[in-house]
Amino acid sequence: MKTIAVIGAGNMGQALIAGLQSSDHQAQLEIKAATASQASADKVAQNLAISCSTNNQTCVQGADLVIVAVKPYLMDQVLDEIKNSLKADAVIVTVAAGYSLEQAGAILGDQAAIVRIMPNTAVKIGQGVIAMTANDQVSARDCQAIKDLFQGLGLVAEVHEDQFATITGLSGSSPTIVYMLIEAMSDAGCQQGLPRSQAQSLAAQTVLGAAAMVVETGQHPGQLKDAVCSPAGTSIECVRKAEEKGLRTAAMEAVIAACQKAKGK
Repeated sequence: MKTIAVIGAGNMGQALIAGLQSSDHQAQLEIKAATASQASADKVAQNLAISCSTNNQTCVQGADLVIVAVKPYLMDQVLDEIKNSLKADAVIVTVAAGYSLEQAGAILGDQAAIVRIMPNTAVKIGQGVIAMTANDQVSARDCQAIKDLFQGLGLVAEVHEDQFATITGLSGSSPTIVYMLIEAMSDAGCQQGLPRSQAQSLAAQTVLGAAAMVVETGQHPGQLKDAVCSPAGTSIECVRKAEEKGLRTAAMEAVIAACQKAKGK
């Protein structure tokens, strides 16, 4: 996958481009993009130092991998617009909530190699989560090459398409409650006398470190929690109050609600 065209350079499109530019594959890639307005194209070209235009058909010509990151209601229109400009062996990657491989195939044709992904915005800094699935026209070699490419942007989870809504809720939407937690922890530190900027830095690093402990050690979060709690100490008091206020139930219900919303329920 040497040449990548990104159609739709909005927040997610730009996040994917920035992540690819900072990955280990960057030196091997030629990335170009297209977006709706000239003003937007100029901004993307300047900020990301890539070629960006408003012509989707020209953008995809010669591209090995075409990432289409537009709103779901625009996907049919954009795929229909570019389908006759694609290389015969191009792989198309769609990035749109609720837009299935079957829908894309109905526009692009039965022989089109299509991958569907659902990333979260942390791909911009190489710490994202990307759900990924592919149709039968994508060869095992191409599927692995695309997975390797996206692994530079974070964790790639190959899943059945019917699990996409759950991953949308868990990894796409739940960063909102993590940001809220960091904000609340910062507020507490500020209330207890720390300068606001310092409280925020300490809270964010604490969450980052705790997450890294789960990822790096592979231990259950409950084990790591127990290891911090000394008898009658401050940490078990923190746990007691969090349980009293329903922290875990609130987090579970928030994620379940996001998953259900993604499923259209």
